[in-house]
Amino acid sequence: MKVSFFFFSFFLISCVSQKKIQQSDNHHRIAIGLLKKCDKKRALSHLIKAVEYDPNKFILRHSLAVNYYSLNKYKKALVEFKKSLDLEPKLTDSLVGLAKTYLKLNELDKASNYLKKAEQDLTYPRSLEIIATKALLEYEKGNYLMAQKGFEDVLSLPSGQTCRNYLRLGQSQMYLKFFDKAERNLKKAVINCKKLEKNSCAILDYEEYFALAQLNLKKKNQKKARYYLNLFLKKSNTNTDEAMIEKAQKFLKQMS
Repeated sequence: MKVSFFFFSFFLISCVSQKKIQQSDNHHRIAIGLLKKCDKKRALSHLIKAVEYDPNKFILRHSLAVNYYSLNKYKKALVEFKKSLDLEPKLTDSLVGLAKTYLKLNELDKASNYLKKAEQDLTYPRSLEIIATKALLEYEKGNYLMAQKGFEDVLSLPSGQTCRNYLRLGQSQMYLKFFDKAERNLKKAVINCKKLEKNSCAILDYEEYFALAQLNLKKKNQKKARYYLNLFLKKSNTNTDEAMIEKAQKFLKQMS
């Protein structure tokens, strides 16, 4: 009798567990479909449900972290990237995700530490994500020569030719006073950002226009600087850095 009860209990637990896994998979599939439609907020709610039903699946934790990151919820992204690593310590994508998130939070030492851990994966170090994140780290540290080299390496690869990489390369060159190179790359950033805006669900912050305004201020070309500042302010949205908007308004006031 005791044996029968044991097997019945085991069977019941297995059925409940299997049902939770199925519910988790359903929510995950719905989230993927919503992400394809650019509905990140609704996708987030389904990813949270998927994790609730199957909390020990590392790929769900990682997907939830990526979604939080894309919605600028960086502290929540950190929590989920770390949980995915608790479940799968060798998940290099989550190590890189943590590095990128700490960069967003301006915690450069922590970003550097996670990048070093990611590079221990011998299949990963020369990947686009590693090179781009390392270049961004050098940029944030003010090491513009090293940042320039890193972004040039990234942009030598077709998949690395993104508006953000052109933007950071142009900004690095601007601070190095390579003004002609900076202008070429910042204009490439504008072109690639327009393509991104047209063909994806990315929400842009239009920093490329602010960077072109800064460049023209350094070149003493107030007419062009005013043009790009007005364009930046016209296009700015809730995703645009408020401090950058205030700087643009201040620059315009000084020029009036």
